[in-house]
Amino acid sequence: MNPTQDSESFEFERLMPISMRLFLGEAGLFCILMPTWDLGRVVLQFGWWTPFVGVIIVGAWAVGGIFLAAAIVGEAQRWQFSNGELILSRKTLLWRTTEIIHGKDVERTDIREVEWDSRANTFSIVLRLKNGAEFETPDYGTRDAADVLKGRIRRALR
Repeated sequence: MNPTQDSESFEFERLMPISMRLFLGEAGLFCILMPTWDLGRVVLQFGWWTPFVGVIIVGAWAVGGIFLAAAIVGEAQRWQFSNGELILSRKTLLWRTTEIIHGKDVERTDIREVEWDSRANTFSIVLRLKNGAEFETPDYGTRDAADVLKGRIRRALR
């Protein structure tokens, strides 16, 4: 459903497609396995070079681990607004959670601008709860579109 249409109930999704998960997982494994395979034997032959090569391998594992973590725990979200509440369903490869958020739970809503070097800036709405949690909508191409959605979220949660 288009989140900018006027209605009392509406929903939208912030997706994490399986193709993205596969890409991130493959990139993570590549970052971990290739340097380890190529440089692992060099580390085992102790010498003055061992600390330098070790740092390269540890750095590759750190980067690869970040990619793997994103593939495993990256969230897909479904935002459903109805009857003055938000039902936020979040799903990763490991777990699924559903939270019900009422208007009284929300501290504020803000528009966050994401600056890009390669394309026009995008805008998203950040829902900040009184317990400190933050949830961010998908990106929108214009501030006006984000502003319309922000107003709609506020009206839906009153």
